[in-house]
Amino acid sequence: MQRFIIIILIPFIHFSIYSNQNQKKSELVFPDEKPIEGYWGEAESLETSKDLKIIEDISEEASTKKIENARKMFNLSLSIFKSSEIQIQNKKSEYEKEVNLEDKYTWQKKARENNREKELRKITIDARQNSIIPLVKGMNYLDKIENPIVKKSPIYIDLKASLFREYIKHQFALKSYNLAVDMLDRYIELSDKYEAEAEPHKILAACLEKQEIQASKYKKDALAFSIRSKKNHHLMRYTELAFGKGSNQYNKLAEKVSRE
Repeated sequence: MQRFIIIILIPFIHFSIYSNQNQKKSELVFPDEKPIEGYWGEAESLETSKDLKIIEDISEEASTKKIENARKMFNLSLSIFKSSEIQIQNKKSEYEKEVNLEDKYTWQKKARENNREKELRKITIDARQNSIIPLVKGMNYLDKIENPIVKKSPIYIDLKASLFREYIKHQFALKSYNLAVDMLDRYIELSDKYEAEAEPHKILAACLEKQEIQASKYKKDALAFSIRSKKNHHLMRYTELAFGKGSNQYNKLAEKVSRE
């Protein structure tokens, strides 16, 4: 019996052939059988499709980023208005130090005081208007959050309530009653916690009274009646929360409402 052994060496691979008259055998032998690992990496050159964008937007990471941006807008709004309060205090200090020898008559002094009040009032109005801008931006950030779990979280709801609250205060002070009414409705609907606060019902009733007066002025009787009913509801709710159901205040108001 004859036997031949041929060994061919290739880097990293041994290829052996054994042959005889009755049998031939071929075998590949790898020195390291560890699997080769690869990865996709980042497809930076590809534009995200609209459908994939929806998936990304609903992620907790994207939602957290929007919440942080909304919080920054809220803090910016507070900072803007706080700066105006400091500015007003500084102005008042300056006024107290002023000596106006030319004021010989009472009307001159009164005119100067009126001008000062106008100046301070303008600072406040401008600050309120400027404070509203970041509040709206903050609300828009929250409105873009798609994750249902995040939207039910206390952090999300409390931040939204804080944005609404500051917005309402500024709009009410600016006498933008229609805008305040819309946001007050949304504030109360956020949760039972906010519905159970007395103050929003009080402010809402005051805004609705202004709307009722306007509707009556232009002879829109049906609208005025509808607004009056809503106003009375929130007046009663405010009195119940502030003083208690069955209190003298509550009973007195209930008596008045029943006569309308």
